[in-house]
Amino acid sequence: MQPLYYRTNSLHRHLEIADDMGIDKSFVINARRRMLTLDLFAIEDEIRKLQIRSSDNPATAVFRKVVLDKKIERRAHIRKQLDTLKQTVSMTDDSQLSEDQIEQARQYPIEKLIDFNRGKAIAFCHDDKNPSLYHARRTNRANCPVCDRSFNPVDVLMIRDGMSFASAVRNLL
Repeated sequence: MQPLYYRTNSLHRHLEIADDMGIDKSFVINARRRMLTLDLFAIEDEIRKLQIRSSDNPATAVFRKVVLDKKIERRAHIRKQLDTLKQTVSMTDDSQLSEDQIEQARQYPIEKLIDFNRGKAIAFCHDDKNPSLYHARRTNRANCPVCDRSFNPVDVLMIRDGMSFASAVRNLL
């Protein structure tokens, strides 16, 4: 039996509510994808921490094994939901976009998407306590030297907000 959390938060139910409220369904789908992705990152981090810990006490080791098994089961469930979500939504609906539209979206000011303070911001691409993401004004990009990644405005919406390429471009136009 699924936990109550997963039964009450199904995509189908969210789409029904969005339809009743007149909210764009793609917004709901992207929000759900982002929430599941964040949950997946958190679970994987917890699993890594549990696997690293060692204990001399056998009772503690047994308890840790039970907790670890539950977390692995939850991770599998979240991955299954993400796969179902990917099958529900076509991720390659960019055929109607022109090259000019894509370029215009890439030229959107990135500082309107990321709150830079003195040229730096908290990175959304990894766990960050101190600002490591910096603003490359000349190229209109955000760069993260910690994970060695660079983001244009379209990338920010795709990674941070869980949007498809076409949705990100359309939101920036």
